[in-house]
Amino acid sequence: MSMTRSEFNMAFSTVIAEEFADVPDESEIEVEFSDEFNRKMQELIDSIGANNGQKPKNDRKSRLNIKGLIALAATLALLLAGLVSVNATGNPIANFIVKTYENFKEILFAGDGAAEIDHVYAFTEVPDGFTETERVLNDDMSFVRYENSETGAVIELSQTTINDNSFVLDYKNGNTKTFRFADKEVKVYDGDFGTYCAFWLEDTYNMKLTYLGSAKSEDLIKMINMVD
Repeated sequence: MSMTRSEFNMAFSTVIAEEFADVPDESEIEVEFSDEFNRKMQELIDSIGANNGQKPKNDRKSRLNIKGLIALAATLALLLAGLVSVNATGNPIANFIVKTYENFKEILFAGDGAAEIDHVYAFTEVPDGFTETERVLNDDMSFVRYENSETGAVIELSQTTINDNSFVLDYKNGNTKTFRFADKEVKVYDGDFGTYCAFWLEDTYNMKLTYLGSAKSEDLIKMINMVD
């Protein structure tokens, strides 16, 4: 899906605002750089200003701005590095990010997960009235579909390894809520026309549960509790 410049600008502004919400003020960031490094950075900024028809600035305020920009860049690098968490034993674990665009949201899974599935997560008890109608299993993906012949409702449970998978959701015609329970963070998308999606992580796998039919967010949480 291609993205227009306005959509990109909107997405970039949203992500930056969220990521830097807790960043301390520039005056609170302690950072020291060598005179040689500051000189080179000043030359770079002066050259950019010259290309834009501006006069070079060599005053103290300009030098302080350099430090602020560099400190901010360093903080951004640390934040980006933190997108993949590390547990107490030092093993990398997966994480997921929600990106908000003008007309849609994207759920992005990222991290150093397992190369292939060695444990298939499934319902310990199939929800009442549903029967398994389809199953697909390979090294990096598990998919099971259940149908209710009386109501026409459908449940789809998918499990994939972490390899930067993403899902796009209609932002204007639905809402996303976050639930936390049993050491899990679950994103539940409540869409129009009876479409519900839940996203969460199990170990180093990303999980997605889709429900087509009449339901509530709490119903999806109950189903997730039945997955093991």
